[in-house]
Amino acid sequence: MDTEAHWAREAIDSMTARLIVSGSGKDTFSPNRKVTRSEFAAIAVRSLGFMRAVEESSAFSDVRDGTWEHDPVVIASESGIVSGFENGTFQGDSNMTREQGMVMLANALQLVLGDSYVPMTEEEADAVLQQYGDGAQASDWAKPSIACLIKAGIVRGDDSMQLHPLDTLTRAQAVTIISSMLEHISYI
Repeated sequence: MDTEAHWAREAIDSMTARLIVSGSGKDTFSPNRKVTRSEFAAIAVRSLGFMRAVEESSAFSDVRDGTWEHDPVVIASESGIVSGFENGTFQGDSNMTREQGMVMLANALQLVLGDSYVPMTEEEADAVLQQYGDGAQASDWAKPSIACLIKAGIVRGDDSMQLHPLDTLTRAQAVTIISSMLEHISYI
C-alpha cells in the first residue's frame, strides 16, 4: 500500500475502515493526489452520515443527474456545507484549494454544532491568523472559517507555521482534517 510510511497513515486507515473514503485502485490510496470540489463534498457528507438517494435536480448547472457526484453535492448544498459560484456552477471537477476545504469543513461543523457554534468576527479571525506566516494570504471570505478551525484544534498548519490557504488540497490532507473534525465533535 502507498500509505505505509505516509505522515497521514493513521487518519487514512481510520477513514477507509469507516468507508468514508476509499482507495484509488488495487492497494493504493494516492495520498498526494489533488482533491476535487466534488470529491471533498462526497467525503464530507459521508463522514457525517448524510448519504441518501436524491431525486431532485441539482441547483448547480454543471452537476448533472445520474453522475457520481450528483447526490453528495446536492446533499452538501442542501445542508449548507457547500455553495457554488455566482454563475450558478459548482465546478466540481476543479481542484479544491485548502481554504475552500476549510470553509466547507467549518460549514459542516456549524451544521453539527448548531447554536453552540460561535462564528468569529473579522478582528478575531485576523488575530488568530497572525500566528501564521501566510495567514494574511487567506481570502477574506475564508478567514473566519479557517480561524474557527484553528481555534478548535482541527487545523494546525505545518511545522513552519504556514497554512498554505491557496494551495490545492491533497487526499491525505482532506482525510486528516475530516478525521480531526470528527474527533472534535466526538463522532469517532
